[in-house]
Amino acid sequence: MFDPSELSKDPGRMHQSITITPISASPDETHCLIQIMDSSASIKREKMLRSHSEILKKEATTDSLTGIYNRRFFDEHFKMAMGHSKRQKLPLSVFMVDIDFFKEYNDYYGHVAGDKALIIVAKTLKTQLVRANDIVARYGGEEFILMLPNMPEDLAMQFAEKIRAAVWDAAIPHLKSRISEQISISIGVSTYQQSEDVSIQHLLEAADTALYKAKQNGRNSCCYINARSIAELAETEKKV
Repeated sequence: MFDPSELSKDPGRMHQSITITPISASPDETHCLIQIMDSSASIKREKMLRSHSEILKKEATTDSLTGIYNRRFFDEHFKMAMGHSKRQKLPLSVFMVDIDFFKEYNDYYGHVAGDKALIIVAKTLKTQLVRANDIVARYGGEEFILMLPNMPEDLAMQFAEKIRAAVWDAAIPHLKSRISEQISISIGVSTYQQSEDVSIQHLLEAADTALYKAKQNGRNSCCYINARSIAELAETEKKV
């Protein structure tokens, strides 16, 4: 028996597909065919496909261990950021970060503990970013890279010291480090200056060279190398 109270209950929304087709019955009459179909299944399938696509996209650009961006994402966005900086004549700073004596850490504590340390360092670096276009990515192994658009050289060195101190303050024990009893990082910094004739590769090489210098200086430190000097060295080598 039909219960009128059932009408007041919310049965939930049903996605509908409505098709209206005009039909000419005679020169003086026009009718239309209205077709209403339940499209809930197709809508649900579309949402699942979209969700699956977003998951695949995230996996393609995110480091599976640390949850920050991966090298592929960084490389693609670094090219765009460099192009923007050149067009707008704005600085662009890059930071190469390496965990000091991480092999010794893995050997002593094990790879599970090593993974946890990488996650902590990654999160620590990420929390230092405050702008939407600032990027931190895992560059490979125990190495990370940061890109901060519109950050000049003097502020870049201040920021490098800030992230070095943040990781140090995390106080992750490292009894096999040769410089301390906790995890530390070394940082190489370089900045694209307005109107400089340097390439993406020059800027990355400068940051990498600066990182090597920081390690030579005893680690747990920051070092800056001008990208222009790397570009000039490359030009000199071409002429020789």
